[in-house]
Amino acid sequence: MFLIFDHLDSDKLVGFIDARLEAPAYEWITPGSWSQKTRIRKLQGVPQPTEIAVVEMHDFHDDVCTVHGFDRLPHSSGIFSSGREFTASNGRTYRWKHASTGWTLTDQSEHPLAHPPHQPNTVPPPEPACVATYRGTALRVFPVAYPILDEIVATAMYMEWRKQENDEAVKAAKIGFKAGS
Repeated sequence: MFLIFDHLDSDKLVGFIDARLEAPAYEWITPGSWSQKTRIRKLQGVPQPTEIAVVEMHDFHDDVCTVHGFDRLPHSSGIFSSGREFTASNGRTYRWKHASTGWTLTDQSEHPLAHPPHQPNTVPPPEPACVATYRGTALRVFPVAYPILDEIVATAMYMEWRKQENDEAVKAAKIGFKAGS
């Protein structure tokens, strides 16, 4: 099974599950580039489009990442850790980490549940996995994680947004440093 996210226009993204069928799975709606709130709607497996998540980025107060009405905002997993953790609806804690190859989601035992599709030294899953991409970020989601797929989609989007925001801040600081020299 493949889940591929694709841009439809500047403020809407739609995910397709199984590229051969082109059946929509998720839809992101951000009302304009100025907005800090994105709504995620599930389109597949439900009788009608259903809002499942809200992701908001803020500069002066806490970000928001709710899935099915519950807080799933990934929080820092330690002072010296680059990873972020969230507690899913099943009560378990999961951790996002970023490396040069992309995002990896692990459970408490450090077993990968989602990682870049071409990550070296990983055993292929026993069943077809879901592959998701968001703005150039790709994830292979293992079948064992399908019960929390909505939470994975929302938190992955949040993590990528946070990374892009941090990358832009670093780039701006470097430009400012060079200009001041």
